[in-house]
Amino acid sequence: MSQASTQGIPLRRLALAAFVLGLVQGLGSVVRDCALTCHVGYRHAPIAFLIVAALSLPFVALQLRMQRHWGNETWRVRSTLLIAISLLLFRGLLSVLRSEAGPVGVGSVLSYVGFFVWVDVAFMLIGSQLFGLLQGDEQQTDRGLTVFATSVFGGGLLGGLVTSAANRFLVEHLLLPMDVARDHLMILMALTLLLLIPIARAQTNQVTSGVAAVPPDAATLSAAASAERGGFAEALRVLAGSSQARSITTAFVLAAASGICLESLFYWMLTLNASGGSGFVQLLASLSVWMNGASLVLAAGGSSRIIRHLGLAASVLAVPACLLLGSGYLLVAAALTVMLVMRVLKDSLAGGLYEPAAERLLVRLQGERYGQQRPIFEVAGRIGTGVGALVVLTMTLIVKSSIQALVIVVVVSHLLWLVSLIPLAQKVRRP
Repeated sequence: MSQASTQGIPLRRLALAAFVLGLVQGLGSVVRDCALTCHVGYRHAPIAFLIVAALSLPFVALQLRMQRHWGNETWRVRSTLLIAISLLLFRGLLSVLRSEAGPVGVGSVLSYVGFFVWVDVAFMLIGSQLFGLLQGDEQQTDRGLTVFATSVFGGGLLGGLVTSAANRFLVEHLLLPMDVARDHLMILMALTLLLLIPIARAQTNQVTSGVAAVPPDAATLSAAASAERGGFAEALRVLAGSSQARSITTAFVLAAASGICLESLFYWMLTLNASGGSGFVQLLASLSVWMNGASLVLAAGGSSRIIRHLGLAASVLAVPACLLLGSGYLLVAAALTVMLVMRVLKDSLAGGLYEPAAERLLVRLQGERYGQQRPIFEVAGRIGTGVGALVVLTMTLIVKSSIQALVIVVVVSHLLWLVSLIPLAQKVRRP
């Protein structure tokens, strides 16, 4: 086995799997954002976020059970195949529901909401499976996180470029309607996702042939016994079983809530200021390229240098502090251009700096429990998504607040996120 490995998995294979995941996400983000904005609308978009939050814990509990029943590698292969087939089924359903006037009616709206929800849940499951491979000491995990993030954002950058080129070809050369050309990308998503299956099988074969069997230690047996009590019980114990776990869960919740409030503000301003059509898809594809490009620069080496220079605690706090300043500027100039810059800033800083720093913080706080518990903490993020969605739904559908009021909520949510991180940053700060 190569020395550049994590939990017996060569980093080159982990990088390849992460690149494929990023490529599919790059394709899917444009499709889901465009479909949600064009056919659902910003006022009802948070309903999709709320459904994602409600389904996250049941699906994570299901994943825990299936991993225990089938084994990790078999579950990875079968779940990936199921997700790929489901994307093809969504494309077929939308083709059946589409009329001559385009995708109209309740059936089409529900299908697009279902696609948005399922893509988020599916990527959460696949991403958590790959995160589960990042077990080892702090140095190994640090290297694995750098490789993982660089590969994901590199794939996302390519996905945005492919989306732009494919949409232009389908619309301008094949003369397909905008919604048909956009929805055809679901087929490309499914076919690309299938590339993860041979990677997973190759990992299985190589690990089996290259690593000797190691008897389980007491911690592994204890974790297995705890998991036998049920997926829900195990997930809840990890999220709220100690004061440190509750602090981590709170930070995850507030980070996701602030992110969903900012994303809802983005959809609102985009709907009010941008027209539909092929140009709308191109705008979202260009936005995806910028976000993944900036994140790739940070993940490929910039974030590690920043973390070494500033320290882990300061790096974790720097991102919500910067976003707090940026969202505060929206109070002065809430224009679409400012919002687009803010969205790039949010995704690039969150993905390129905050997530690597936060993962390193978790490794230091959780130690050997990191690999087992990290996927479960993703549920806390989905709970935060639900909290943020409820806030936005209340403001848009019940209170019918102005866009300036939502900007204030975004500013406050960033402030709370920053405050929640201070106790965790103090724990990992070293002389």
